Amino acid sequence: MSGSAEHQVRRKRQRRAKAAMWIAASLLLLAAAGLIGLKSLDCGPSAEAEEALQASGVEIEQAGSYIAFAPAGDPRSPSVLLYPGALVDERSYAPLALELSRQGYPVYLIRMPLDLAVLGGSRADEVLDSAPDGSFVIGGHSLGGVMAARYAAEHPDRLKGVFFLASYPDSKGDLNGTGLKALSVFATNDQVMDRGDWGKAKRWLPPDTAYVPIEGGNHAGFGAYGAQRGDGKSSLPAGRQTLQTAQAMAEWLESLP
Repeated sequence: MSGSAEHQVRRKRQRRAKAAMWIAASLLLLAAAGLIGLKSLDCGPSAEAEEALQASGVEIEQAGSYIAFAPAGDPRSPSVLLYPGALVDERSYAPLALELSRQGYPVYLIRMPLDLAVLGGSRADEVLDSAPDGSFVIGGHSLGGVMAARYAAEHPDRLKGVFFLASYPDSKGDLNGTGLKALSVFATNDQVMDRGDWGKAKRWLPPDTAYVPIEGGNHAGFGAYGAQRGDGKSSLPAGRQTLQTAQAMAEWLESLP
């Protein structure tokens, strides 16, 4: 092939590559536009959550990619990494983080791009990298739990366990054989989580997974962001689901080796 012919082939490949990049960029922009539109459905923090962010007795740090709740005294181990549910502002889990930190456990509420854990599955890296000798569990609410399980399945050596709040793993978050412990907390009045899929997903959880029901609780009750469309009605007093969830998590955390 002559030099001129090679040059033409090269230019043709470059044009194709540029065209592919423009197509990919356009698709990303369209997807972003769609997600931004969905932000009108965003579940922002309630007044209860805002109050928890101003609570005394614990140290609260709002960093670029997380909100950290540190106990006032010597911290217990492990620390907790929490991925929020889809389109739920991470601040909505401040009451749960506050309660756990008051029981001695450091908690990190991980911020997600556009409030979607599916876009930030590796966001736990920053916290884990900053404390290479630390002990951690990871988990999340709803979609956040799915993505947390995927992260744990890829990094089992960096974690002690995985917790699920109205959530369950998919095949990419299969925890069998990882050596990780698991906790599944679910609410009996939850009408958002698919109970059939939740049951099927048990095949991706360790046989010794702990299952804890919150009687009368619902899907939105694991956070503090108000009612959620399609959810069942909670029969619990305000804040009770948070306290019961924190208690279940604290007992599980204490049992970890």
